[in-house]
Amino acid sequence: MITMKAHVYTPDGDGKPKIEEIPGRPGEAAKTSHEALVEMVAEGDDALMEEFFEKGTLPMEGLDEGTARAFQASASIRSC
Repeated sequence: MITMKAHVYTPDGDGKPKIEEIPGRPGEAAKTSHEALVEMVAEGDDALMEEFFEKGTLPMEGLDEGTARAFQASASIRSC
C-alpha cells in the first residue's frame, strides 16, 4: 500500500516477485487506503503537513520516514 505496487509470485517461479501495478478493485481499495495513510502521516509532522498541502501528497521518502516515526510514537505510548 505504501509503494502502490503488487508483489506477484508465480507457483512454479524462483520465489522472487514481479513488481506490478495493483490491478482493478484491489488497486482502487489500495489507493483509498494509501491516501488515508498519507494524510495520517502528514498530520503527525508539521513539515510533512506543509509539503502535503503544497503538493497534495508526500514523496516516498517522507512517507517512509513519517510512517516509521508514527509507529515508534505509537509503540512508546503503549509502553507507558
